Amino acid sequence: MPPIGMNLPTVAESVRTWGLEQPDRPMLQGACRSMSYGEASARVGAFAAFLREECGVGPGTTVVVSALNCLEMPLTIVAVTATGARLVLFSPEMTMALFREHVAQARPVAAILTCAQQAAIAREEAPEARILAIGHALEGFDQVEDVMEARCAGFSNGGWEAAPDAEIAVLSSGTTGKPKTIVNTASSFAYNGLQFGRSLGMGPGVPVYLPVPVYHVFGIVGLYGTLLAGATSVSSPKYSPQLALKLIEQTRAQVHLGVPTMFVRELDAADHVACDLSSLRVGLIAGAGYSPSVIEEFDRRWGCRILPSYGMSETAATLTLTPLDTPLERRKVTAGAAIDGVRLAIDEPTGEILVKTPAHMLGVERANGSLDPCLDAEGWYHTGDVGSIGPDGLLSVTGRIKEMIIRGGINIFPAEIEACYADAPEVAECCLVSYPDRELGERTCLAVVPEAGHAIDPLALREWGRPHLEKFKVPDTVAAVEALPLLDSGKINRTELQRRIRASIASGDIAAFGHPVVEGQDG
Repeated sequence: MPPIGMNLPTVAESVRTWGLEQPDRPMLQGACRSMSYGEASARVGAFAAFLREECGVGPGTTVVVSALNCLEMPLTIVAVTATGARLVLFSPEMTMALFREHVAQARPVAAILTCAQQAAIAREEAPEARILAIGHALEGFDQVEDVMEARCAGFSNGGWEAAPDAEIAVLSSGTTGKPKTIVNTASSFAYNGLQFGRSLGMGPGVPVYLPVPVYHVFGIVGLYGTLLAGATSVSSPKYSPQLALKLIEQTRAQVHLGVPTMFVRELDAADHVACDLSSLRVGLIAGAGYSPSVIEEFDRRWGCRILPSYGMSETAATLTLTPLDTPLERRKVTAGAAIDGVRLAIDEPTGEILVKTPAHMLGVERANGSLDPCLDAEGWYHTGDVGSIGPDGLLSVTGRIKEMIIRGGINIFPAEIEACYADAPEVAECCLVSYPDRELGERTCLAVVPEAGHAIDPLALREWGRPHLEKFKVPDTVAAVEALPLLDSGKINRTELQRRIRASIASGDIAAFGHPVVEGQDG
């Protein structure tokens, strides 16, 4: 791979090139609509020109975009980065208080939004900004789709310019704390996207199922990898496992990118509906810990090799990829090998994973607008994850330091316990959290979503784990729940789950083992 900034194509240049060379090839495919590279290129060029000429967008300015995976969302991302402006991506499902705080901090010259409440807030907090609707009409605002349609005819020959790079800012998912603004570059996402696109065999015309929201880093790097390869991005504004099965079958998707929850729910949905997923060759699973049984089941049912990957917002997503020829038993327990240019190390005292990558973020935005790259004196980034590197160079991730539970002075990482119980026949999904205990400081509670047709016996499930786990790792308490709370990225919202579990223990709705500290008691 060339160093970032050296002969690295931008995604805008790629869309323009494919639009000229193979204009009829499908670039975007949804449930009801599709768009070719030729059509997409003309719309990107038209919208980038509109942003420059009528909104004052360009280098040194900021554009806020908050939308679901409609067909115009990828076009908007490409067009904004083509202007050289900073692109700030928000979720349309974030809290309004959080949106207000971050849109005020962003000081955009334009805001492209799908949520009416966000549009009203943006008008208050950024009164000079040009606000546009995307995905559907919002009263009082021009719509991106109409702007693109009205202007695209003059850009069908690819005669539009693309900036060599741009900043892309995202919010961290906030699984364990308050979200923070992370600023990276489009070239970093291109660098990583090119690598995993090649590793997964993405090529011209290959249908790639991309259900992950493209306002998150996994979605961005997935989109970049797809478009740089000239492949077809298959997606929908809202995800459901039933729709996923339908889209994969209809488009004959060969590649599937997703977080573990998506793969789990698709396996469950496939038990209740006839579907043909035989077109799937390979999948990339990332964003959270996974159960080995998911990898095994996709391989057994459809011959689809699921390849674990590891990365984070601070590194433009991808740090590792599992090689395609990795045996099944190894794929079930690894997070992959470092991609080109990435160095991995393990901090011996703590087991923390340290990384160096050319795709490292510009930094986390401070209150005054400056950026903190969060590197130590030797240039290493401390991931907050714990793991090990095997003799074959493959990384294993044990858990997160911030999620670590200290029970009676002994460290417990939830990922290990969750992976164990994911194989229990009555468990569909599970997550381990802690509750305060006067004797041990913390005890553990395993929240379990039962498999259909199964009931949860807490004592029996605790006993099921004893042959597989050290004694102190067996959950102190097991609680059946209807569903695990999720962030819009698809990751489990551990903070919210822990709040619910602790509230249920305090109210007596969950019979907790030990001497839990509840409201009104001293800890």
